[in-house]
Amino acid sequence: MSHAHIDHSGRVPLLVRRGYDGPIHVQNATRALCGIMLPDSGYLNEKDTEWENKKRRKRGEPPVEPLYTREDAEACLAQFRGAPYGTPVVVAPGVTLRFVDGADTIRLWGDTYPVRAGVHTIGGLSARADQDDLAEWYAAFRNRPPVYLVHGESDAQQKLASRLRQDYQAPATVAAMNQLVEI
Repeated sequence: MSHAHIDHSGRVPLLVRRGYDGPIHVQNATRALCGIMLPDSGYLNEKDTEWENKKRRKRGEPPVEPLYTREDAEACLAQFRGAPYGTPVVVAPGVTLRFVDGADTIRLWGDTYPVRAGVHTIGGLSARADQDDLAEWYAAFRNRPPVYLVHGESDAQQKLASRLRQDYQAPATVAAMNQLVEI
């Protein structure tokens, strides 16, 4: 997992509760932050569910279960495998990861590419690469890999996927809920 933001880590307790029992590779700081955030998120899920079920009882509706609980969150943390920055970690045969900040180059699909993207803070918001920059970045690949869009608003994802398919004949897919992809 690249970082502890809840949009990256928030479903890990559910994944583990539903049967995933493998390692979850993270940088050490991510492990520490998730150790605080995920149990707190589980507690909030429980409290939100209690409140929702009070309203549902009054309307004669069946109760709902929390997405995950504090206990689920605490249990998943046992599967976190922290690593310091810069240390290679073998995650599968032939697959090694290394957590870095501010890399100048990255190796993907056997080729080395310069990293030109950046994250900038503007009034507390994160500004990421726009569609033109992402399309240009993808165009630079010699052996273009498949694209699975998992971030952003649905309309923006659809537009980018269409553009990549049209301009670069890219196998671009907007990821669907519960979609399984083998890589």
